[in-house]
Amino acid sequence: MIQPTLARIRIFVLIFSFALAAAVTACSAAKPTVIISSPPSGSQYNEGDEIKVQSTATDSSGVDRVELIVDGIPLRTDPSPSPQVSFTVIQSWKATQGAHVISVRAYNKSGGVSDVAAISLNVAPATVAQSNTPTPIPSLPIPTVPPPPVPGITPTVTPTGAPSGTCVNNAAFIADVTIPDGMTIAAGQTFNKTWRLSNNGTCTWTAYEFTFVSGEAMTAGTIIAVPSLAPGGTVDVTVPMTAPAAPGPHSGNWRMRSNTGATFGTTVRVLISVPGAVVPTAVPPTNTPPPSGCTGAPVIASFSATATTITVGNSTTLQWGAVTNADSVEIDHSIGGVASPGNLVVSPATTTTYTMTARCGATTAIRQVTITVNPLAPPAAPAMTSPSDGKVFRVFPRVASFSWNSVAFPGGVSYTIEIQKNTGSWVAHVTAGSLGATNYSMAAFPGDNQGRWRVWATSPTAGAGTKSDWRYFSFNTSASQYAGTWLNDDAATSGITKVIITSAGQTLTVHPYGKCHPSDCDWGTANKTLNTSVEPITVSGFSSAGSNSITITLNNDAGTSLRVVYNNLGITYYFHK
Repeated sequence: MIQPTLARIRIFVLIFSFALAAAVTACSAAKPTVIISSPPSGSQYNEGDEIKVQSTATDSSGVDRVELIVDGIPLRTDPSPSPQVSFTVIQSWKATQGAHVISVRAYNKSGGVSDVAAISLNVAPATVAQSNTPTPIPSLPIPTVPPPPVPGITPTVTPTGAPSGTCVNNAAFIADVTIPDGMTIAAGQTFNKTWRLSNNGTCTWTAYEFTFVSGEAMTAGTIIAVPSLAPGGTVDVTVPMTAPAAPGPHSGNWRMRSNTGATFGTTVRVLISVPGAVVPTAVPPTNTPPPSGCTGAPVIASFSATATTITVGNSTTLQWGAVTNADSVEIDHSIGGVASPGNLVVSPATTTTYTMTARCGATTAIRQVTITVNPLAPPAAPAMTSPSDGKVFRVFPRVASFSWNSVAFPGGVSYTIEIQKNTGSWVAHVTAGSLGATNYSMAAFPGDNQGRWRVWATSPTAGAGTKSDWRYFSFNTSASQYAGTWLNDDAATSGITKVIITSAGQTLTVHPYGKCHPSDCDWGTANKTLNTSVEPITVSGFSSAGSNSITITLNNDAGTSLRVVYNNLGITYYFHK
């Protein structure tokens, strides 16, 4: 009986050992991972410097906290705001003289502890001056523009984008709302980068944009509309991005742009690290600036404009090809940093030379293009439409309407009409300016005199334009112009054959005849006094044909043709003297 019992105990112990080993293996596998993003191992500092250690911890069950350790002594622990699969934190330590080992380790919610990530640093005595104490992220290229300001330090920004005497455009960086500099993001992963900016200029941002200027865009949408923002306000600007496929650091620079196309304010950046990059070995400290990634003179492929001569108020497009071997590219006249290749619409008010400057360290290359701006030619003379030249008005009171075609001109025009009268010599009658319409009604012309008129357009920017030629007109409201023996133009007419008209003062005596056999029928006479309305003249009550009625109008300005309508039958006849 003892033998079976011992056998059972051995089996139980063996099973328990396997289970315990499996449990230990499972626990050891369920631990977070952590990497130090910056500073790189081997960095040099001065005593008293504040060293910011940035690390990223990951765990599928959620990172609980990250611990900072200096020379084996835990200094601080920073909890995750909520259990995050990926938690990036910056922990500070004030440097003391000597060689140090900086370590971090991460804990998950299950109590799992990561392996320690460590770097070594050298801290020089405070009396040793070093002009450059770089704390770069491993392998990070030097950005082409200054990085975002450290919170608490007011950046020095040159206001741009507004002419003298107007409001001033400016923008300041406040904070990285999401994706702090150096955050590790997997290749191909999408993310939203959000910056918080303030309008610290004097212009209200209306139809302004946030635009990519250099580096890597990491997005197809390189122009982001910004909501209207009054001076002193803040705004969060978000750009959807995708991490590149290549491992290593990636950065892009962005800037505000006004509704005139001028960039302004602090340049901000996005800076991420894609896992898989080879961590460089420590580089001995040096007082010389790190390399910019270019050597020698920059190369500007081209710099031109679609039109180098324009009229004031019009625009042209600056366009440039790829700029290589350069760490920055900018255009003057408040345009600022630009990406290449690219283009930009400009509307200079005067002749302007635009200079593109590419820099590689202290070496520069420039290209220029001059836009010649010509002043506007004055507006052309309007085409006059009515009345025709030589028109005789037979109306009383002596009023007339004048009209002309509109003139197309940038910025619009107003019109001026000048009317003169001939009383033995030409003297002014009326001049009416600032007319918005293309017509004018004149009243109170003095007497049956000759007049003339002309018109011109005036631009608020180009001044008065060319004046039209004079057109002539006159008034004739006397009864005597109708006097005479008027014969029907149709000698074979079967209607009214002739009309004899005499005048005495402003009274007409009208005597028509109709076609009859063997001789014309005499209608007798009727009198008509001309008063307020000269034409048309309707006459009725003839002494021998009291039921008949006719309407008389002089048919041409010369008064040599008479139009007569026989109202009873609705028939029109034309007569000559």
